[in-house]
Amino acid sequence: MNTLQSYFMNHLRPRHIALSRLPSMGDEALVSFRNARVAVVGCGGLGCPLLVSLASSGIGTLVLIDHDVVEETNLGRQWLYDESNLGLPKVECAARRLRAMDSQLQIITHQERLSGKNAPQLLEGADIVVDATDNFATRYCLCDVSYHLGIPMVMGAMHQWQGQVSVFNFKDQDDDVGPNYRDVFPEPPSTELAPDCGVAGTMASICSIIANVMAQEALLTLLYKPTLSGRLLIFDLKNYETIHFAINKKPLNPLYIGEITLEKLMDYDEFCLRTNLPLSMLKECSPTELKEWLDASKDVILVDVREQDESDIVSIGGTLIPLSQFTIRCLEIPKDKEVVVYCRSGVRSANAIRYLSEQHGYTNLVNLKGGILRWIGEVDPSLPRY
Repeated sequence: MNTLQSYFMNHLRPRHIALSRLPSMGDEALVSFRNARVAVVGCGGLGCPLLVSLASSGIGTLVLIDHDVVEETNLGRQWLYDESNLGLPKVECAARRLRAMDSQLQIITHQERLSGKNAPQLLEGADIVVDATDNFATRYCLCDVSYHLGIPMVMGAMHQWQGQVSVFNFKDQDDDVGPNYRDVFPEPPSTELAPDCGVAGTMASICSIIANVMAQEALLTLLYKPTLSGRLLIFDLKNYETIHFAINKKPLNPLYIGEITLEKLMDYDEFCLRTNLPLSMLKECSPTELKEWLDASKDVILVDVREQDESDIVSIGGTLIPLSQFTIRCLEIPKDKEVVVYCRSGVRSANAIRYLSEQHGYTNLVNLKGGILRWIGEVDPSLPRY
């Protein structure tokens, strides 16, 4: 037994004895955790419960990256902070609380916003990076940098009652690298259509549930046993519904074809804002309006921009042109008839319309507000949700 193992067994085992008794875990897993360096980007609603779970599980080194300070609106769901922390850097307040939990825990703090300019340096040496942010620019940056550094990435996201978790860029013991965020979302949604939790609203309990799933996947990834590599977990906490999507690697992913390298990282803010035209310029209809048009046999065409596996679950008809094939097939959409474009929630369809309007001069496109989920809620509740 080496020095680290001896110290771990003599000083830290009592607090982790229940974990060590889990099948396939044991003392070796706990030593692996103590040797691990985990970078957590975002110390907010997801980051706070996530960090507590990781620290309690015996992770040896945590790297905290967040540029923000504690505000009063944070206190309802960001449990590492209290009123005495108002105005102070989140990374420093979180580090103090975590060190009080485990005096042997090593914590490195960076009070700065992660970007393409500093991400390679901030993530250097990490065994895994966990994305607990609430903005798309940082998420795409993490995806790209972790891919090129060979660091697996655990992603968690929240929107109102719903959470998502997946593991990206995971290299298994056969050296096969799994899919990444760009395989799921080739293009970012509009920030107006996908606001952060402070704008859209959420509950602290939901943040905690999703964060603990993220922590679980981070620990399993350190043991080369992630459950969600190549799969996207979607958890609707309002109805306690879960669904797993298989994620397929897309050959035209810019990371795979060499368009994005560490030397050629993009401007992620510009990338995520370039399609954000004012919503007032976007023609929309509600599901009820669309139902009335269809019942009246109005000459309208439906186009579904979701992926094939989504359409296999539920569809309201029309032509399927997935966003992953959009640049190749989008001109199949006619310009001389009214076309209603839809997706799951109205985000991807809005971006598809923006793209067609800007790049190809379309003026006949209408976005289905709320997508197929709102259609189910307002028109046909018998259809399956996902």
